[in-house]
Amino acid sequence: MILVKFYSEIKGTSKVEGYREWLVFDSYSFNTARDISGSGAERRLLAGYISEVSLAKSADKSSPEFFIQSLKGTAFTEAIIVVLHASGTNQKLQELLRIELTNPVISTFSTHCHTDGQPSERISLNYTRIRYKYNEFDGTAENGTADKTFDVAAAK
Repeated sequence: MILVKFYSEIKGTSKVEGYREWLVFDSYSFNTARDISGSGAERRLLAGYISEVSLAKSADKSSPEFFIQSLKGTAFTEAIIVVLHASGTNQKLQELLRIELTNPVISTFSTHCHTDGQPSERISLNYTRIRYKYNEFDGTAENGTADKTFDVAAAK
């Protein structure tokens, strides 16, 4: 389950304890890359690159807000993306992955629908800083954390 919270508030439909009214998304993606010129002893590493974060979901009550924010270009204070995973004998939802974006702006909003389906949409977020945190679980409890932050504006 992928849940997202925007500050200032855009309310969603999540009823999950601890994540009430967060937005429910179907997928997210982003990537990093680094250009490398030459080869062998002549190899040169050029600056790294991180893409915008893309999120996809079914249309809901938040859709008009995403539409207008993509046109206004107003920065949110923060956006938090969490991936919840059911584990253990009681299948309790645990936060497997957490991505925090600082000063996100909706750079792209696209929507589409087929005649017999639910409208869906995709947004892209541009941001100045990203935190990527992974929590490992042993089936019942947290068993370690990996946590990294990258300042996009400063490229470090």
